[in-house]
Amino acid sequence: MSAWKFLLIALAVITLLWFLNPERTIKRNEPGIVEIVYLAESGPDTASVEEAMREFEAQSRAAHQENPSHPIYKIIKGQTASRDPTADPTRFLVSLAGGMPPDLILFDRYAVSEWAARGTFTKLDEFVARESSSPAPDAIRPENFYKSCWDEVVYENPTTHERGIYGIPEHVDDRALFYNKDLLKRAGFVDANGEAQPPRTWDELERMAVKLTEHDARGRITQLGFAPNFGNAWLYLYSWMNGGQFLSDDRRRCTLNSPAVVRALEWMTRVYDSLGGAQKEFAFEGTAQSGQRSAPPGELDLFVQGKVAMKVDGYWIFPEMLAQYGQNLNYAVTLPPLPASAAGRENNGHSWVSGWCYAIPSTARQKEAAWELLKFMCSQHAREIIGENERLRLQSIGRIYVPTQNANRRINEWAFQKYIASDPAIPAKLRDGVKLLNDLIDTSPFRPVTPVGQLLFNEQKRATENAIFHKMTA
Repeated sequence: MSAWKFLLIALAVITLLWFLNPERTIKRNEPGIVEIVYLAESGPDTASVEEAMREFEAQSRAAHQENPSHPIYKIIKGQTASRDPTADPTRFLVSLAGGMPPDLILFDRYAVSEWAARGTFTKLDEFVARESSSPAPDAIRPENFYKSCWDEVVYENPTTHERGIYGIPEHVDDRALFYNKDLLKRAGFVDANGEAQPPRTWDELERMAVKLTEHDARGRITQLGFAPNFGNAWLYLYSWMNGGQFLSDDRRRCTLNSPAVVRALEWMTRVYDSLGGAQKEFAFEGTAQSGQRSAPPGELDLFVQGKVAMKVDGYWIFPEMLAQYGQNLNYAVTLPPLPASAAGRENNGHSWVSGWCYAIPSTARQKEAAWELLKFMCSQHAREIIGENERLRLQSIGRIYVPTQNANRRINEWAFQKYIASDPAIPAKLRDGVKLLNDLIDTSPFRPVTPVGQLLFNEQKRATENAIFHKMTA
């Protein structure tokens, strides 16, 4: 090939790439451009989220044409590099230290208070106050959000008692008891009508866990009845069920060793011992990946495979696993049972809430622009763009779309009606399960809002492992 011919082909390719570049119409020196740096984890809906952001950019350009003083927004999107950006927010902290932080970040709600206490995030009270006069039904006002979600982003300094809003809740998830109806029926756990009867107390749950667990000739677990930490419960849930808490009322003293928490941990340990020990149960969990590396993770889930009778787990298993791979699984969802000692007293500890929020770093360069993007991403319009994109994507490959839970009550109820209640393709078992978990959001507890939230999480995890593996007593 001659040099001239090669040069012409190269120029043609460069020209084609220039025309195909979706951002070629935005020039760095174009008047009115405001860049918003956004940092978040990547996920299966990343492309749909980016579609919503393009709509935000398009709206700003249209507004600029009508009013040249209105900025044209351009979003510069990045993602965290660590496996767990909550426990290891290295990239975010390095950007802060280097004077180049993102303008908006999607952050784990329970961790916001820890970094807000160190001056990392902007206090959003003034921004939220502006919304009080907004006529928009999805305006960012505390009363539009589930109380459990909103309260998690309000941090009060335990020494000065200064309060502030440091994030706006977005994604939310809570927990419930998932059970395999066929396995319960086969073991004789049925009601008067012959239907599967889930446990009603901790004592029943413990007995059923043992009876529903099966072993092979070598003593290895082949079917698990129930294990306290299989799924997503942690010591948090069982302590709240038992009336415990993790911080004193003034949030200045850890109460991890209080009697209610200790008794919950002793019960967890006893259940593991009844199954033959935590080592056997953890070995059983490891069989999910054995020899099947090419299969999707949801397809390998031991509950989906019918090898687990009961587990406490989070809402996310609906969109990620049960909707896609559990169509033939005869399952149901119910409230996790409480200890018998809780009978007769008010207790909202059947579940617990977690999730994500949008936050603006304290040294962000474009705080006003970041707030505009935050408002848009928290709007029903943005959620509908994301929802429709995800629905079409999943339907194109023969799968079912289940929306994530949203911390805004109105948006969450709208999404349930649009994508779950009115969709005939949604099985009744899935619809009923989603409704139950949605109903639990408002009154469920959440992890303590404290500057030592990550440390507290690590310590409850360490205490659990020390107890169930008998490294230390509860």
